[in-house]
Amino acid sequence: MNALLKPYIKNELLLTVLSRASGFAVTLLAAFILWRICFTALKRYQNRQPDNHRRGTICAILGSVVHYCIYFFIFVQALNQLFGINVMSLLAAAGVVGIAVAFGAQSVVKDVITGFFIIFEGKFEVGDIVTIDDFTGTVESITLRCTTIKNYVGDLYIIPNGAIEKVLNRQKYPHDVSIDVEIAYESDINTAIKVLEDCGKKAHREFSLITGDLKVLGVVALGDNGVTIRSLVPCEGGNQYDVEREMLRRIKYAFDENGIEIPYNRTVVINREDKRGRQ
Repeated sequence: MNALLKPYIKNELLLTVLSRASGFAVTLLAAFILWRICFTALKRYQNRQPDNHRRGTICAILGSVVHYCIYFFIFVQALNQLFGINVMSLLAAAGVVGIAVAFGAQSVVKDVITGFFIIFEGKFEVGDIVTIDDFTGTVESITLRCTTIKNYVGDLYIIPNGAIEKVLNRQKYPHDVSIDVEIAYESDINTAIKVLEDCGKKAHREFSLITGDLKVLGVVALGDNGVTIRSLVPCEGGNQYDVEREMLRRIKYAFDENGIEIPYNRTVVINREDKRGRQ
């Protein structure tokens, strides 16, 4: 750049300033072109499925990475081209400091790496109902640092991604709702099973969240108060709690109509007269 400007500018200081400024301007132009290319590609990728939470999260994270990389590139070039600072020596010093910081930030690095794989693999996404560490709720957000889950009463559970080991996704795939009902020993088991099957068929016709007929597995326990019968009701993932509540309501009414008793604890009180009070 100095060779192009030297025939027209005789002042060495002005020549140096203009040369460095023009070189940095070219750097800014290149950074802007790179920024436009990256974000156009990310936007096209997201627009293929605009309602996909996973794509949106990946694009947001990659966009942040692109931003910071371009900012760092511009900062380094500004030091080198405008002020003539040896960037390599600064990077070497920063590397030593980075090693020291890395030893104290191992958990953060683990969280970020785990968060990247969670988002990239898509085992669970925003809006899914999951169970992590015995806490069940809807995924509110997933970042590189942590995952936030909200349960049905509004409690927020914030989990560092590095601490996530096992995840139970209750929404991603079709689900069978397990329903256990207890009947009294005096009630006929075959009649109860027939009532359950009829109730399931009717619910399948009338309740859209149920995807198939109820299947009675049979007797699973002989308890202190009655016999426990287990049934399975198929539904789409994420609807199991609504289906369970609706089926229990329908089964209660069906049992009442057919005279099938659901046992409950009873307390028997026996009054005895004091023998000393008798004649």
